[in-house]
Amino acid sequence: MFRPNHFPQAIMDNTNPYLPPQADLIGESTQAEAIAEDVAVATFIGKKYDYYRHKWSGSEHKGSIISFNGGAFLFGFLWMAYRKMYKFCGIFIAVVVAETLLELALDLPSSLSSAISIAMTVCFGMFGNHLYKLHVEQKIREITAEGTPTLINAELARQGGTSFGAAIGFLVVLIIILGGLGFLMGGAEL
Repeated sequence: MFRPNHFPQAIMDNTNPYLPPQADLIGESTQAEAIAEDVAVATFIGKKYDYYRHKWSGSEHKGSIISFNGGAFLFGFLWMAYRKMYKFCGIFIAVVVAETLLELALDLPSSLSSAISIAMTVCFGMFGNHLYKLHVEQKIREITAEGTPTLINAELARQGGTSFGAAIGFLVVLIIILGGLGFLMGGAEL
């Protein structure tokens, strides 16, 4: 007579005793996902991937978001435009325009403008790597959520990397805006 309770428990549970435990499969999956994410980050960043990976891992190791970036310190929002961080460039331009309008409207001393410029330069240098990390993570999430697997790498490379033209373009926009504000405010006083 057939009695199912005489079979090993693995057969009764409908599991394969020759497969590794489920925890090992989860670990391998997580490792594969980490490798895929690392490849996506490398594809997005381009040539400077090793630099940023080193900076970000150092910050994580220290438990701090502060990590000096010489390019961000020296070139500020131009560095952000070069790295295609357009949202942050827009925020920077908005802050500069608001500060300029307040300075002109309230007749504030130019030393205030200098102090704000120095503070922003220091902040760019100290937090540039972290801002770039946030940007990279967000863009990769957006691209991988929208794209098909065959197009993701091409889109990562297209939206990532650098753009010298964007840096020049944002500089021209800032000069035009500030020139226009100066002209309007100067014309109002005549």
